[in-house]
This record gives sequence, C-alpha cells and structure tokens, in this order.
Amino acid sequence: MKRSVEMPFAERRPHSSSKKGWVMGAPAPWPNTSSARAPGDFCNNAGSGKIFAPSLNVICSMMKRLDVCNFLPFGKCSLLLAVALAALAMTGCKPAASVQATELRPRSADYIARRVARHQVQAHWLSGRARIDFQGQGGHERINAVIRLQRDSALMLAFRKYNVEAARVLVRPDSIFVLDRINKQYLADDIGFIRRQFGVPFGFRELQMLVLGNPVLLGTQYEARIDSLWYVLESDGRRYDGTWWFGADWRLRKMRLYDPLRDEELIYRLDAWQPDEGGTLFSYLRTLEAFTPATGAWQVEVSFSKVTLDEPKPLKFEIPAHYTKVE
Repeated sequence: MKRSVEMPFAERRPHSSSKKGWVMGAPAPWPNTSSARAPGDFCNNAGSGKIFAPSLNVICSMMKRLDVCNFLPFGKCSLLLAVALAALAMTGCKPAASVQATELRPRSADYIARRVARHQVQAHWLSGRARIDFQGQGGHERINAVIRLQRDSALMLAFRKYNVEAARVLVRPDSIFVLDRINKQYLADDIGFIRRQFGVPFGFRELQMLVLGNPVLLGTQYEARIDSLWYVLESDGRRYDGTWWFGADWRLRKMRLYDPLRDEELIYRLDAWQPDEGGTLFSYLRTLEAFTPATGAWQVEVSFSKVTLDEPKPLKFEIPAHYTKVE
C-alpha cells in the first residue's frame, strides 16, 4: 500500500491492518546591476546563503538530510539545485517577444503597484514541462521537470535525469514533502521549515507568485522611477534592498534582491512573454542568477514547453509504504 499526502499537513498513523501505509489526498539589454563573480559550489555550502533563492537552500538542505548528493548517477548535486530553482522559476521555450520602444510617462509608486496587480497572471491551474540548465563551479548540468500548480492548493514538481525520475516535491500551503526515488526515502515537514531554516518571508504564496510570473514585493514603501523602457519600483527594506522592473504592459521583467549585511544578491529575469491558447500572457523563459560569499556565483535558466493554463490536471504524489522517513 502506498502512503498519500493529505491537506492540511498532518502525519497520519499507520492503519490498523497488517499493511503499512497512509492514505493521502490526491528582452532589451538590462542595466548592469552586478559585477562579475567567481562561481561557487552549492550543496557543499548549502545553508550558508540564507537569504536568496530560499527554495534552493531548502531543497539542498533536505537533500543533504536524504543523502541524495552522494548517490546521483552523474555524481553531482546540481540536479538538486535545479530541483529547488525550478520551484522558483518555471517557464517555456519560445522566442522572446520583441520590445517596442515607448516613451513612458512618469507614474507614482502607488499607480504602478495598482496597475501591476491588475495585470498579474490569474490562472487557477498551470501544467507544463521545463528544461532546467544549471551553470556553476561544478560545470553544466541539465534536467527535465514536470510542473503542476493548483492555485492556493498545491505545487508538484517531478524531476527526471536520463529518463529516470530522481525526485518528486510537493508543496502545499502548510506543508512540504520530498521523495528520494533512488534511496527510497522521504521527508515531510510543515511549510514553516523555510522560515525557520532560512529566516526568509517565503511560503507557498510566494512560491506560487514566482511560478506564475507575478512579482513578490518585499516591503511596504516604494519609490518609482523610469529606467529606459522600464517602470522601476525600489524598496529599502529592513533587511533587503529590492528593485523591480516592469514593462509598459505592466508585466514583471526583472527583480533584484540584495542583502547588504551578508553581501548576497539574487537577480530574477522573466522573458519571452507570450499568450497561451486562451490569450493569457505567460513568461516562457526565466533566468535566475545569484551570489553569496559562501557559494560564489551561479546561474539557472529554465525554459518551459507545453504550458497549459486553467486546465485541471491531477497532482499525483504517493509515498510508498516501504520508503523510510528522514527525521
């Protein structure tokens, strides 16, 4: 019998029968905002960069607990990094839309924020395939993923290498689960794991926003300016300095977060905004660049294909009874 994951998060006791198991419910050039950095090694330093790309750190930490980095057939942990990053940036592979030069009118920060909110991707379902390319000190690695999102309910990612599923991740508003297919282990924790481990205000809602291509605005007060073809919002927060670039269509084109105390930086670009069959604009190409003193610099590019919006798809996630839980 297989265990299944149920919402809300609660680990259930085994059934009284002799069989173990649970039942679980089913564009234009950018301003140069960062200098060149030397590449670094991720998972050997997982947890050192506690601010940016929190999903990467979370999954790396989980995978260390699952001892995945030591058994991958290609001998690298970059797959796991791609797993984490796919949760933050999932897109499709289409030619980038041309950017038409338009003289922008000065707008207030409140006006920009209101327009951006009106133009967010509002899909209730998302499914697609992703090709994830990771570049770091360990070289280049590529992995494929299947991604499915049910808005405000669940995010599921299945990662394959050499046509073999190596890992599966399920994130719910109150919980997170990771299956290690190779070692036959699993990890289950509440969603607060992210905040407890890394001190970032990221949970399911923030991951969902990033997947859909919507901005995650950290801060309460913003300043507005125009930078060439882009409307820019800037926030000098208590912990992060944030900058967000939006096009004349009010779509997010770039986000930069910087922690001056730790000298950690994250740059997230969204390109190839194209309409789907229903006419909803979606970013099909995303790039995530980051730097921390502990890990150095790294980059992940995620390109999506076969993206479908607002078409319900099953989110299958079952924990086999013979898998061992990692505490």
